[in-house]
Amino acid sequence: METHVCVLQTAFELQEKNYQVFVLEDALASRHKHHHRNALLRMRQAGVIVSNTESVLFEWLKDASHPHFKALSRLIR
Repeated sequence: METHVCVLQTAFELQEKNYQVFVLEDALASRHKHHHRNALLRMRQAGVIVSNTESVLFEWLKDASHPHFKALSRLIR
């Protein structure tokens, strides 16, 4: 799956179906960096929320009191 083809088209199709779309830029790739960057820019301009894996994982946990916080922190470091 390449950012500028599969992911881009899927994100736009999901938006057409009224989904709020999130993509994790560090979980995507393209053969050429400029294709990846361009696709992320196009998605941002279209209202897709672009984030990264670490931010989303900790957002799901909410705070350090989550029972899986320490284990996840160790995995990410």
